[in-house]
Amino acid sequence: MYKDFLDQQHYAEKFDSSSNLHSSVLEEFLYYLFKDLVRDFGENALIGKSHTFKDIFFIPPRYSEMLRRPYARIEKKDHDFVIGATIQASLEAAPPPEQDENSGEILTILKEEPGTYSEVTVTGNTETHIFDIPVVAIECKTYLDKTMLEGSSRAAEDLKAKNPNSLYLVVMEWIKLTNDVNLRKYKVDQIYVLRQQKNTGREFRYEETYIKNPINPTVVHHLFSADG
Repeated sequence: MYKDFLDQQHYAEKFDSSSNLHSSVLEEFLYYLFKDLVRDFGENALIGKSHTFKDIFFIPPRYSEMLRRPYARIEKKDHDFVIGATIQASLEAAPPPEQDENSGEILTILKEEPGTYSEVTVTGNTETHIFDIPVVAIECKTYLDKTMLEGSSRAAEDLKAKNPNSLYLVVMEWIKLTNDVNLRKYKVDQIYVLRQQKNTGREFRYEETYIKNPINPTVVHHLFSADG
């Protein structure tokens, strides 16, 4: 198994937890787990790592320019794994109802591609934005501690504010939470611990006495059923 190969000590010690190597293996696993199910919905279904819609705001350089076009910015959020849809939206400034829709000057503006926002193409007065919307967002981690859980909860809250019917899940190999942590106050829909095991320092995982649980198929089945 690919994951077992990477878990060998002489390979694993070359990468720390910030390298994201091991969590990226979970991302690949989720793709193969869900790809056939998602394709049943249609060839345009979105699956995999994605920079998704987070928020929209408007920043015209001056009021007169806002009357010509919206100057919308769509902020993006990185997600490890997403099942969702890609949206194309066209926005333009509308004249007041009492005015002739054909009046006014047509402004030609060059294409803009802000690096931290969704791409926008401007043709005349019309802006066209393309962005991804998650229906299911899954965060992949090697282990989960309280600080990570708090970050996941904030991300889940942001997602549900824009798409209330979405699901936000966290999938990890090990868990690093004590029994004092009240999971009910966090906004994530479900936490999946694939090995059903507490986190142990990596240096201890290579001791002969350490027993590493395999990936639990019951947990994987529950994850698949929840998304399905």
